[in-house]
Amino acid sequence: MISSVGPVPLVVVWVLVAMGVAMLVARMVRAEPKEKAPTPRSVLFDMLLIGLLAGRLGFILRYWTDYRHDGWAVLRLGDGGFLPWVAILVGLGWGAWRLRRWPHLRRSVAAGALAGVLCWAALSLGSGWLQRDRIALPTLALTRLDGVPDTLGGAHAQPTIVNLWATWCGPCRREMPVLARAQQRHSDLRFVFANQGETAEEVQAFLT
Repeated sequence: MISSVGPVPLVVVWVLVAMGVAMLVARMVRAEPKEKAPTPRSVLFDMLLIGLLAGRLGFILRYWTDYRHDGWAVLRLGDGGFLPWVAILVGLGWGAWRLRRWPHLRRSVAAGALAGVLCWAALSLGSGWLQRDRIALPTLALTRLDGVPDTLGGAHAQPTIVNLWATWCGPCRREMPVLARAQQRHSDLRFVFANQGETAEEVQAFLT
């Protein structure tokens, strides 16, 4: 299964596709134009931007203990981190408030927003289901720091989280403490930290 289209993650692609569907439906459900009134598509676009901003802020507040020691992490959108339910609620709420002066646009905007949310949900849940049921770990020979051989893949009863990392990788260094805490909290999961091409001495020095 693919997780991106070129450099663009699938989650971003799904949002863009859903936005295109919302714009198309809003255009099909015509609204009578009035002077100084916004277009349904401009309202939908604003709803998306404000919703995404709220979803990001909600995620930061929820995991503030992980962000407070690294303020710049708030701006690193490439690391991900949004609360979809916050984004949807705030986006819809703002749209309802925005259209209080233009009730003639409500039907068109509501139809577009509903179509967009349903499209995004179907694509996200569908791709998640395919990845859950179709992806198998390759059988790959690995070596632990203590020199004991191990394998990735094969018969493991536990769900497995694989993190590919290196000491020279900035995002890897930032996420390592988060993953280490998750490993301590979730004994029901198997964590595999696979270093990319470095020696055991380099890895041990970094961990120390």
